[in-house]
Amino acid sequence: MSMHAPVSQQLTAFALSILLGLSAGVLYDLLRPFRLRFPRLTPLLDTAYCLLVSGAGFLFLLRRSGGELRGFLILGAVGGAVLFFCAFSQLLRPVWAFWADTVVLLGRLAVFPLAWLRQFWKKTRRWAKNIFYFAGKCYTIHGISKHTRKEAVKVATKKPASKPARAGLLTKLLIVVLLAALGWQLYDLRQQVESAQKERDRYAQQVAAKTEENDALSADIAEGMTPEKVEEIAREQLGLVTPGEYVFYDISN
Repeated sequence: MSMHAPVSQQLTAFALSILLGLSAGVLYDLLRPFRLRFPRLTPLLDTAYCLLVSGAGFLFLLRRSGGELRGFLILGAVGGAVLFFCAFSQLLRPVWAFWADTVVLLGRLAVFPLAWLRQFWKKTRRWAKNIFYFAGKCYTIHGISKHTRKEAVKVATKKPASKPARAGLLTKLLIVVLLAALGWQLYDLRQQVESAQKERDRYAQQVAAKTEENDALSADIAEGMTPEKVEEIAREQLGLVTPGEYVFYDISN
């Protein structure tokens, strides 16, 4: 019996470690739908999961093995988690998703009265603000109307204003200078436009000459090397002469 009791306790602890691994897997799958629906809460949920699992593991080791870290307990916990993810995780995910949707719906229903009270408070505050603004506006208009009547009496008894003085000589001179400068700028601009047109015509003539030259070269390439062209190239570039032909060079210059 003295040898049988520790073995039974170890088997019990090993079975409980498997249940601990299964529980860790269930908790992870329970938090999965909330991670998918609320991505911003993922760091908070992961932190809470790590704290819960590490705390449960610490209490389990403290109670079942006296705080000693046993290899078979770690193996049992890891095996339980792997068993859950391989055998039960895919089957139970729709159930967790349903309960997550239910919890979210209940949370929204619980928060709905608070949201309604918030909207009611905003509308009430806006309504009260409009009333005070309207009352202040009416008071201001009433005070301005009295002042306006007094000003109207003063304006009716005031003499008409005199006509504005004509423009002086300096102003006319300035306008003439500005018009002259504008005319000179227009004349200069016209000269630049004419020069640009002449340059454009010159470029057009050059383009036409190059086009004719390219057309002639294209025709020569399409025609091929005829005996006449070979003879012409030999005479112009290589200085070839036919038998009985004499070439004279002017060296007087």
